Amino acid sequence: MNPKAKPGVSEVELIPPAESLFESLRAFGYSFSTAIADLVDNSLAAESSAVEIQIADDDELRVAVIDDGHGMSREELLVAMTPGSTSPLAERQQQDLGRFGLGLKTASLSQCRRLTVITRRDGTTHALTWDLDVVQQLGRWVALEPSEDADLPFADQIGDHGTVVVWETIDGPDGVELEVGSRRRAHAVNELTTGLSSHLELVFHRFLEGEKGRRKVNLAVNGRSLEPFDPFNRNNPATTHLPSEIIHYAGTDVVVQPFVLPHFKKVDTVTWARYAGPRGYLRGQGFYLYRNRRLIVDGSWLGLKKQTPITQLARIQVDIDNRLDREWRIGVRKDGAQLPLLVKDRLKELIDKIDLQSRKPFTHRGRRLSSAQRYPVWNRVQDAEAISYRVNVENPLITGIMEELTDVARRHLGQLLELVGASLPIEMIYSDFGTDGHSIGSGSVEDDTLEAGVVSMYQKLHDAGLSLDDIEAVLLAQDPYRSNQDKVKEILSLQQRKDQ
Repeated sequence: MNPKAKPGVSEVELIPPAESLFESLRAFGYSFSTAIADLVDNSLAAESSAVEIQIADDDELRVAVIDDGHGMSREELLVAMTPGSTSPLAERQQQDLGRFGLGLKTASLSQCRRLTVITRRDGTTHALTWDLDVVQQLGRWVALEPSEDADLPFADQIGDHGTVVVWETIDGPDGVELEVGSRRRAHAVNELTTGLSSHLELVFHRFLEGEKGRRKVNLAVNGRSLEPFDPFNRNNPATTHLPSEIIHYAGTDVVVQPFVLPHFKKVDTVTWARYAGPRGYLRGQGFYLYRNRRLIVDGSWLGLKKQTPITQLARIQVDIDNRLDREWRIGVRKDGAQLPLLVKDRLKELIDKIDLQSRKPFTHRGRRLSSAQRYPVWNRVQDAEAISYRVNVENPLITGIMEELTDVARRHLGQLLELVGASLPIEMIYSDFGTDGHSIGSGSVEDDTLEAGVVSMYQKLHDAGLSLDDIEAVLLAQDPYRSNQDKVKEILSLQQRKDQ
């Protein structure tokens, strides 16, 4: 009798119906890419040096994840295929990327109705299959065990040791319901393959890179070796590496390494677009949480601050091990986390320093220009409540026009300029800047308009005693003059000759 049971209380064992529970386990919310990544975790835990994902769509869509790991005995295979076979409270080996004893089954069955695992160790092969249609028909927890000489799919691609996970009767991804051989289905499968490759290149980039003292792993999709995608672009000389910090928490070390990505003026358009990623810089900023070097969270401040355009280049690598999954709320899918309270408090302090550094690529240039601009077209106005931008009515070109107008016309022009300043589309600029900064420009200006501006600025600054070199420096510190340097220098030279 259970020692915790009260007198007069009996025990009742409740065994869930196999078919119902399996259908419930299918709804864990995996995508095709996150499901495959869960299988790669198992391959890495088995110390594989090469993992090949094959996606074949001939008579039906089939997926295989093939590795050269140490393989399993029959007893280990039975355990691996049993749902919840390993307690999440059990201590894990350091390289283990699992936790709940569910990933292989839930990830696979979220995408297919027939899962087969074939494993080989020392030349001996074992296989086991979960077929949900069989389970539903029998109403029992019955797996199928093929004989060693059975015709097992993809088994010929395993060497003396390794494992292959095969998905058949696939119904998870969008598009598989389309007619086999149709153009739309081929397009859908191609998108699956492309999306999977990009996902794995990010999630496992540190394994693909082969960090110092760590083995390098080769991942391939349909024969194409994947290239690591480092979200911090750390090898670029324009990337800022801020000081790292170690937070001691519950007997483990949380290693924090902040980066500030290069400003778009310091990289080419291809590099800028690549490191924006599919979500863009605005949504890609924040923490990148790694558990045993495997990416869990990419681009989130985890509730500590809002994502803003001015900090869009800040990305922070946070490394944890697998001993404190419960404290970090690491789930079955391994695609989210919550900060423990003590870690959260320290990271709040660090964010303030990181926030200041991440603003520099945008604000430093602005400060430099404001000090050089004696007569900017726009003024930045800051009061206690907000920052706004207003047309500078002291600009020589504007003052020159004002002097030629009547009092009524001068008042109307002043009102118009005030309206222009108040109508500046700040939100639109922020949105465009956050998604594609390279495409934003100051626009072109007609030659006669440019010349009028240069002449007015020259006369004003020359009367103030500035040399030609100083006048040129002031003009070329701002657009549209900076974007038309040759024309500006030619006009200034002409004006100087006229004054001589």
